[in-house]
Amino acid sequence: MAVTPRQRTKVFQPAQPGTCTPRSLSRWKMKSRRFRLQSHVEFRRLHSLEQRRRKMNDLDAREGFAFECHIRDFYAANLKRYKPGHLVSQREVTYKTSRIRADLRTVDQHDVIFEWEFKIEADYSSIGQIMAYTAHAKVEFNFNRTVRSVIAAFEFPDEIRMAIEVNNLGIEMVRLPGAIRNAGHVPSLLTNPAVLEIPSLK
Repeated sequence: MAVTPRQRTKVFQPAQPGTCTPRSLSRWKMKSRRFRLQSHVEFRRLHSLEQRRRKMNDLDAREGFAFECHIRDFYAANLKRYKPGHLVSQREVTYKTSRIRADLRTVDQHDVIFEWEFKIEADYSSIGQIMAYTAHAKVEFNFNRTVRSVIAAFEFPDEIRMAIEVNNLGIEMVRLPGAIRNAGHVPSLLTNPAVLEIPSLK
């Protein structure tokens, strides 16, 4: 059957936008494979970055915990100097009903028990921690002993002070002397130390 010029034009007429041809389908499959490959590579990269970030956070947490332990040990060894009238009862205080541990327990001359939480800088978590320690101690002593809370830190942000004082939480805030920072290898907050200038004799 002969094909007229008009019919030939219709046979070879380009596909309308939105229609699927074998060529466009092949290109779409190639793009889809490339997209999946790029997505997989991007996911692996982000997953690796997330793992690295978690490792850094864990390392920072472990280092911070080590600093606080050194500070606690030094403070406990010199307790008579920094907290007259207190005696060290126990370090790393454990509780029967929980796995949490208080940093230090001391007893004063009135037989009052103090549960301590040591921080480089006091934060909101330290409030919850020390209140949990105190609650467990009161339960273990069957409410027959007076138990008080202490947070010891080099810095107390204004928000932390306000939360403790306004809510009347009964938490004693002990500011650690800057002189004992070296006990935990904690760098000083003084970033630009003053340099003594010697005048010229000329």
